[in-house]
Amino acid sequence: MEINNTFNGRFNYTYKETGYNEQDFKKVYDAQTRSIDCVLKLPNENEKCVIEMIFETPDGKYKDFVSSDLKNTVINGSDLLYLGIHFKGFNINENKVILNGDFILEIKDEMDGFHVFNFNLEIENTDIIYVIEKEELISKL
Repeated sequence: MEINNTFNGRFNYTYKETGYNEQDFKKVYDAQTRSIDCVLKLPNENEKCVIEMIFETPDGKYKDFVSSDLKNTVINGSDLLYLGIHFKGFNINENKVILNGDFILEIKDEMDGFHVFNFNLEIENTDIIYVIEKEELISKL
């Protein structure tokens, strides 16, 4: 049986805090949850496990196509927006898989600190469970 390696989903993200090195964290965005469509390619044509989306900062100031390597937790994504995405676990609700995790955002034009977000990612295809386990995409930290 061949398993699909491309999954469409809904990426729901909520701002948590901002910090830089050992400095105090400060709030720079509101805590409203935002949702965008995304595609997971596990793996893609270059044998990388990526999530792709058009990401917009909560203030609407920056918007860019992001392709982030899920196995390379170093911040990567686009020429403008750098994301470090970590899957921490998943739940199954009916035929929907909900991946939970967090990510760090750095904006090239600002470089004023790391913005930390929580997220959940809704996938309406339970085949993704086999793929994320096979590719070891759940962080063990």
